[in-house]
Amino acid sequence: DAARIGKLPQIEIETRGYDYMSPVYLMEVNIRRGPLADVRVRKALAHAIDRNALSRVVWFGYGVPAVSPVPSTIKAFYAPPEDVKYPYDTKRAEALLDEAGFKRGADGKRFKLTLDYMPFGADFQRSAEFVKQQLTRIGLDVEIRNTDLPTYAKRIYTDYDYDMTLGYYGAFPDPTQGLQRIFWSKAVGKGVVFTNSNDYKNPMMDQVLEGAQTENDATKRFEMFARMQRIAMQDLPVIPLMEMRNFTIAHRSVKNHTMGADGIIGGNFANTWIAR
Repeated sequence: DAARIGKLPQIEIETRGYDYMSPVYLMEVNIRRGPLADVRVRKALAHAIDRNALSRVVWFGYGVPAVSPVPSTIKAFYAPPEDVKYPYDTKRAEALLDEAGFKRGADGKRFKLTLDYMPFGADFQRSAEFVKQQLTRIGLDVEIRNTDLPTYAKRIYTDYDYDMTLGYYGAFPDPTQGLQRIFWSKAVGKGVVFTNSNDYKNPMMDQVLEGAQTENDATKRFEMFARMQRIAMQDLPVIPLMEMRNFTIAHRSVKNHTMGADGIIGGNFANTWIAR
């Protein structure tokens, strides 16, 4: 709809002004059980998903492929590891699955996984359908499960009854504020939504995150979060897919409508005016 509406001469689409939230779209992987406990399988998933196509086809360009859990909009801490990357490569994905002992069966399938998604609209459902199609190509039998929000929250954060789930997290201006909750072992808490749901526990990650909580030196904190990104991309309890780009749709006569770093979400329109 935005692509269509944006072509109207009287309408503008403003993508600036949402850096405060810095939403990042992720696939959380339940490493408690089954094949997903093997990091080679998680790496195969990362290689099997074409992030460029996801951003272009599903989100119509309102997003860019993610190479780190920390989005590039958080410039003070963005440091994706140059030597730990997962480019779209289905042959590499298949090789990793074979290496992990999950070869294709007579029917061409390796194993079955469930895929849940945050029930926040059609874009999220289409993303799940896209990911399913991608993973089918490497022999995975993926079942998409669609529920209401209370059921989803209970399933993911209380019962831990899932294999993979798609959703977004606000990274916010500092990873301690927005991203620590999904990588810190002490954030695992039954019934606590939008936190570490997959039981990821790594003492090295905890050391980095806890050190950054109290470190005041900006250079040292950057180095800490560079290490955090490296550990996250090596362990892959969470697979970054896309940096989301929120936007404001407005009539061109409306001026100063998106002024702050939190867009119109936290604005009060005190400085907004209409040109006649």
